[in-house]
Parts: sequence; C-alpha cells; structure tokens
Amino acid sequence: MLGTSASFNNIDSFPQFVILVFVLTITFVYVSLIGFISKYEVQGFSENIKLYLIPVIIAGIISSIMLFTFIGFFKYESLIILALFLFIMTKAVYRIQKKDSIGIQQCIQKMIMSIIVLDSTYLSGIRGVEVGLAVLLLIAPLLILSRKMYMT
Repeated sequence: MLGTSASFNNIDSFPQFVILVFVLTITFVYVSLIGFISKYEVQGFSENIKLYLIPVIIAGIISSIMLFTFIGFFKYESLIILALFLFIMTKAVYRIQKKDSIGIQQCIQKMIMSIIVLDSTYLSGIRGVEVGLAVLLLIAPLLILSRKMYMT
C-alpha cells in the first residue's frame, strides 16, 4: 500500500488510505476509458453507441477531484493543474464527436499524454504545486517523442 501498510491500523493513516484508494480508482477508470475509446479506433463508432458517456465519465473524474479538494483531502493548488486537465479533455472530447478515425487517434493521443497532467494534479494536491509542476515538466519529452513515435 505504498508505505501506509506499516501503520495500517493507525487512525492517522486513514486519510492517506482514502487518498490512495481514490487515486487508484480514478486512474483505473481513466485508463479503462482510454482502452474503451481505442477499441473504436479502427472499426469506428457504431450508430447505437452512447457518445455522451465519454464526457460524463471525464466530468465525473474532474468533479470527484474537485470534491476531494473542497473536502480537504487535496490542497487547493491542485485546481490550477486540474484546469489544464479540463482544457485538454475538452479538446479531446471535441475530436471524438466527429466520429472519424483520425479524430479518435488524436483523442487517444491527448488522453495518453494527459495521464501526466492527471498525475501532476494528484501530486500538487498531496505534496504541493512545486512537486506537481516538476512532474508536469515530464510532458515536454513526451511531446517531442510523440512526434517521432506512433502513440495509438
């Protein structure tokens, strides 16, 4: 449990355990959403697919992080990087609405790269904006590599 298992029965470890479970759950949902969307990269979306579920899930992720921030599990500085994540996700979801293969590829590429932004949001909420921005700098090499490598 990433360092919390040593004092699992201690009452002080409860907030860390809640944060750990929250981060793991949100990350699992987000990566599963990327996998769900990538399934339709080659075959395209069928007519009966509910495309509104994708922005609803992303909005649920963002609102959950905001709720945890307002409750006090995360620092308010995380909202700065969360706004960047919201901007990237808005652009990604817009590309899906066109239902073409290139739009889906670009959406998946943005979502894969924004995993770093999501991690930066968590770290800025737990350790401070300095650590979050340090992790956010890792997106620069990824942007360079994404131009040379196939990401989806």
